[in-house]
Amino acid sequence: MADPAVELLVELAHPFVPDVLARDGNESLTRVQLREIIRVNNLPGVRNERIGSVLHRLWSEESTNTNARSPQ
Repeated sequence: MADPAVELLVELAHPFVPDVLARDGNESLTRVQLREIIRVNNLPGVRNERIGSVLHRLWSEESTNTNARSPQ
């Protein structure tokens, strides 16, 4: 069963991810970048042990979006 706090944070943070990645020039979001998104946008945080779950979900979504945009 999915953690509602993780699900909410993924949904709220997701729109900010592409800009942060473009700004910093890396392909996948880091823990530091996620914490920055949470802090700067005043998003509800999650406990330290759950931040990895949020990152994995965001990586998964970015991977899916990138593959959907890639020419076949």
